[in-house]
Amino acid sequence: MRFRNELSISFVLVLSIFSIVILDILNQLSYYFLQARYFSAVINVFSWILLIVAVYCVVKKPGKFVVLIVFITLTAVKFAFYALVFNQFQFQKGILLLPLLMAVFFYDDNVRALASNIGNKYRYLLLVLFLLTMIPFLDLWRYYAYNYRFSAIWSLPQSIAYYFVALMFLLGKTNLFVNTILFFFVAITGARSGIIPASVYLFYVFISNVKANISIVRRVTVGTVFGLALLCVFFLAPSFRFLREGLGYNLRPIFEERITNPGYGKGRVGLNVQILGELKNFNVVEVLIGRSASSMYDFYSSAVGTRTWPHNDFATALYVYGIVGLLIYVYYLFILPLTMIPKKKLMRMVILEAVVFIFAFTNGFYTYFASFLFIVIYGMVYEDSRRTCSNI
Repeated sequence: MRFRNELSISFVLVLSIFSIVILDILNQLSYYFLQARYFSAVINVFSWILLIVAVYCVVKKPGKFVVLIVFITLTAVKFAFYALVFNQFQFQKGILLLPLLMAVFFYDDNVRALASNIGNKYRYLLLVLFLLTMIPFLDLWRYYAYNYRFSAIWSLPQSIAYYFVALMFLLGKTNLFVNTILFFFVAITGARSGIIPASVYLFYVFISNVKANISIVRRVTVGTVFGLALLCVFFLAPSFRFLREGLGYNLRPIFEERITNPGYGKGRVGLNVQILGELKNFNVVEVLIGRSASSMYDFYSSAVGTRTWPHNDFATALYVYGIVGLLIYVYYLFILPLTMIPKKKLMRMVILEAVVFIFAFTNGFYTYFASFLFIVIYGMVYEDSRRTCSNI
């Protein structure tokens, strides 16, 4: 009976993750064709289910997650305090939810195995679904000619760029050709926060494929053919002129602008500087566990005239969840996985963490639903390393 209940909990959690991904596609479709996001409420329901189930999975193992349980308790008390005293009810659950899911995926074999099986079984179906969302509608191609960004039905190019990078991981390091195609789709979106990590992973896939060929002659052949093919397609094919110009337009600011300029990254540096400057006004308790999400939005409303947020997970975590929340976020996303993977299988996890770090630092990771798919990928990489080592 207990085993059956655990399987049910695992099924609900994994189902919620993949449901959010599919509903995100449907939401973009409804907005593009009907000018309304009809699935937003359903996505929100599934995200709350995820949070509740993740908290339950953590709480039922108090011996392993003492710090997490204490932090969840303090967060609940803090939320109640801000709601009752300041009438602030907005709750920033993303920064809290991702570490909880990481804890579940790395310590619950049922969840990890189920998610890995679904990810491996339906990865090509997901690939087809996301490629279909990039149908080159004529009006959007015209838009791209002037803005060097093409995201088809997606309102934000970063959203689909993140998903394509996730698909590159799902397809594995042996699919060099398909990963290259996906890289081109990421490049078309013009999202710098997607292009850079996609380049990192594509280079890793290329090196892995070269090393897989034992013969030095075959390594040189594979590398030469692949490199020449990319150069020919990218620089000689007239149909890729828009891609060359778009990449230049979107990547040039990275090298030509000063990172110390508050306007760098379309004002993201300025947003981070402002929110970090506000930390000097925190009291001791707020330094430890942060303020409310509502106070963050109110701060930006008075500072820049709009209720926005830092496009940086670490700045957001520090403001909303304090030093404790930031340390928990960093530990579960970037430290714990490295301690669980055998050294012989460590490189793929390092590349995955490098990609997630670039997302989190340059544009934000938790704010995109693709982050849930990356949590599944974390689990798949860990599961694959365990299976490989057990077969040795």
